[in-house]
Amino acid sequence: MPDEGPDAWVAPINIGEPDSAFVPANTLVDDGQEMTVLGQRMQFFTKYGTDDKFHTTVWLPDREILLTTMLWSSPPQLYSLRGDSFRDPREWIAGLRQNLDLEPEVLVSAAARPLVGKEKNPNQGSDCSANNNSAP
Repeated sequence: MPDEGPDAWVAPINIGEPDSAFVPANTLVDDGQEMTVLGQRMQFFTKYGTDDKFHTTVWLPDREILLTTMLWSSPPQLYSLRGDSFRDPREWIAGLRQNLDLEPEVLVSAAARPLVGKEKNPNQGSDCSANNNSAP
């Protein structure tokens, strides 16, 4: 905002320019890449996304923990009102299948409640299960 003129602040503001909260990644990962961080083995999956173009699922194989944003409490936003590119639901389904194939003991999602215990897998025996080979 300008300091003077019709578009200036109504009252003087003594706040300077805010510092950026952006922190660039210091280690970029590829789909399927494995690494050990602080003694914890991790595997990263970046191939499939949901409502964004940049998605990372993290698998902790020694603890059978999956950290993902692929699982939502409802279907993801496959159509963007903002006019973003088409989001192919087949890609989301393939990502869900990849998550199921890992058979996590703990599933932590950014958009739904965590699931603990393989027996609580909501997709076991359903048409979305990893064993269904009828879909692309």
